[in-house]
Amino acid sequence: MASTMQSLRKRMVVLGLALVAGPFVLAQSASVAADAKAKLPEFEVVSLKPTDPNVGHHMGVQLTKDELTMNAMTLKELVCVAYGIPYWELSASEPWMGRAFPDMRDRFDLVAKLPQELAPYDMRRSNNEIGDERIREMMQAMLADRFHLKFHWDTKQGTVSVLEQSGKPLPLVPTTLKYAKNYGDGYSEIGGAVAGVGIGFYNITMPQLAKFLSEAVLHHPVIDKTGLAGGYDFRSKTIVTEDDIRSGNTGSMWVPMVKEIGLKLTESTGPVETFVIDHAEPPSAN
Repeated sequence: MASTMQSLRKRMVVLGLALVAGPFVLAQSASVAADAKAKLPEFEVVSLKPTDPNVGHHMGVQLTKDELTMNAMTLKELVCVAYGIPYWELSASEPWMGRAFPDMRDRFDLVAKLPQELAPYDMRRSNNEIGDERIREMMQAMLADRFHLKFHWDTKQGTVSVLEQSGKPLPLVPTTLKYAKNYGDGYSEIGGAVAGVGIGFYNITMPQLAKFLSEAVLHHPVIDKTGLAGGYDFRSKTIVTEDDIRSGNTGSMWVPMVKEIGLKLTESTGPVETFVIDHAEPPSAN
């Protein structure tokens, strides 16, 4: 048990995110009722069961041409994948909806069969994102059906950051990659924290970099105003150490890296959207 949890915890501290080439489009409304699932495509078969804490799991999204698998996921994590939103943008008051890792209570294993009449599917994905909007809509229908999820969007003024050029030289290299090496055609990749090398990215557009900084580093909206088009490669000169990885310090390296590539982040105030869960229940049995 201890070795399993240590292995899971190690995977959680590695900042390696693959980002799809285009932004997710979210359907927004003042209130969304459970019967909205009737308008969405649905999985052929869904198996949803509590996670066994005594068994090791590959956490995150696993996707084949006919099946979606997600292990050890909280309700909040499932919602984030289904609606393409960062964790910080989600508000849920009840503890069971998002137990902090490594607490394995109220975590679920999902295995869902994709309807082949809608194939082929866009297979682009990362640990916490799905590129195909139809699969995300199937997840939304599943959440409404099995968790009885109801929610609304709330917009308030809050902190936002603007990503723009600093006026210094730009050591960015236009990418020579059609895709990032780990994830297949159409993918970009923000490199993980690997001891002995600098953090970096491959085939990354500036909107993708802004999205990563928003979701994984700053936890508030980041607006791209760099004016730079196309994908770029970059490797930081700051070397990641084993101590950085053990301490979880890798996230703090990204803001200095922004300056290193000739960009800057300027804080301001603007509209910040929040996905508010109004109601949800522990999932019904299979």
